[in-house]
Amino acid sequence: MKASALAHPRFKANPYPFYACPAADVVTVAKDDRFSRDILPLVRWLPGFLRVPLTRQMLSQDPPDHTRLRRLVSQVFTPTRVEQLRGRIQHVCDKLLEDVPHTGGFDLVRDYALPIPLTVISELLGIPAEERQQFHRLAQGSLRLGTASE
Repeated sequence: MKASALAHPRFKANPYPFYACPAADVVTVAKDDRFSRDILPLVRWLPGFLRVPLTRQMLSQDPPDHTRLRRLVSQVFTPTRVEQLRGRIQHVCDKLLEDVPHTGGFDLVRDYALPIPLTVISELLGIPAEERQQFHRLAQGSLRLGTASE
């Protein structure tokens, strides 16, 4: 599949067949140094001012950069710290479910799955509560780049 196909509305409507593979295969590829995690060459269609910031992060880096960044993150997200976040994350999940309209449609990803990490990350970054909606809109907008032209 070409990288541009990932932005196609048909793929976004049903990406699951693309990802259907045995879990063991995923683990094997993830641990195999012959496979690169660098996605920058695959997203040349992104506007230049977004390409590097959105692709140069820990999950899309190969060693030794990935190793260096992971070491920094693991110093902050210790098992104890992650456990301390459990209650807050549960509260965010519960609140989102309470806010689900009892009539009409509900998009599980847009209205539930995506706001969870965006809320927790914005809180961890110290983004004031009154600015979090703007942070969510900007983050969600960056995830939809490339769909309008398809």
